Amino acid sequence: MEKKKQKTKSAQRKWMLVFLLINLAVVAYIAVDEYRKEAGSVTFIDIFEVKLGYLFLGVACFCLGAYMLCLSFRKMLRLVTGQDCRRAGYECALLGKYYDNVTPMGAGGQPFQILYLKQSGFSNGASSAVPIMGFLTQQFAFILIAIVVFVANRNVIDAATLVRVQAYVGFLFYAAVPAAVCVFAAFPKAFLSILNAITALLTRLHIVKDRERSKEKITAVMDEYVSSLRIMWRRPVFLLGMLLLCVVYQAAILSIPFFMLRAFGGTGNWWDTFSLVVYIYAAITIIPSPGNSGAAEGYFYAVFSQLQDGFLFWAVIGWRFLVYYMWLIIGLIITARAAVRGTKSGDAPDTEEADEA
Repeated sequence: MEKKKQKTKSAQRKWMLVFLLINLAVVAYIAVDEYRKEAGSVTFIDIFEVKLGYLFLGVACFCLGAYMLCLSFRKMLRLVTGQDCRRAGYECALLGKYYDNVTPMGAGGQPFQILYLKQSGFSNGASSAVPIMGFLTQQFAFILIAIVVFVANRNVIDAATLVRVQAYVGFLFYAAVPAAVCVFAAFPKAFLSILNAITALLTRLHIVKDRERSKEKITAVMDEYVSSLRIMWRRPVFLLGMLLLCVVYQAAILSIPFFMLRAFGGTGNWWDTFSLVVYIYAAITIIPSPGNSGAAEGYFYAVFSQLQDGFLFWAVIGWRFLVYYMWLIIGLIITARAAVRGTKSGDAPDTEEADEA
């Protein structure tokens, strides 16, 4: 029995190492693909020309955002389990961002978080509820910020600019899921009527093969989302606290480009730069590449090349390193630690008491 156990652990370790190597290869490919086009036109910068104060503030924004994200997952786990699962909450949050950034359309984060929590010993209900609550609150936070920017500072970008049009389209796609969840929660009959009409149309177009099965899958997913939303809705203080954490997270991440541009000789004030970044993030929402790689840099150059002086390439490098590669590095470190241990991350719920022990 003991030999069989050791053999299983050895196999797990090998698969984890293979998985780690595959992830490293994916990250390396994305990095080379992103920057090879600009490599020939890079202007090298003297370290003394960099405004280190702004660089430090950019890094501080990332750290603040990461802490807000981890804290929100820790609080959600405490809500659904009654335990302070600190390590599990932090790893779930960080690995979710990692998988968001290595999968097309950010589709891998939430499913992996559910799997991670199940493998960590949490119940099926808690494993599903926490990632869904995290997803919804992050969506609502960005929607709130985007609405404020679109209304209060819409003239920061030319109305005829393609980026502005794509930002509005991307925003609609981004808001579609939270809006559908709210409609399903408030008006289930109306939602089902709309769903019937859509699935009927898609069936006629031969896009959907089994209409009833598709409806069942969609309603099952929506039921999970609504259940998670109601957990928070019944606790308004908790919901407001979660939204505050997520708004701070979004604002911190969206502020990083301003500090990177100023660090490398750019100009402009925080509010206008922040608003332009919101337009960029909304516009690239529907880009299917992992972490919006390629599109994110392209939009950044398109928006800021006419407005900023200085070493724009290095500002882009700094921005993408903090908002993209840092999540990958953190995720790879957690994965590598699990591979070295020969176990999967967080084999059991990690409570505060376990941490202290």
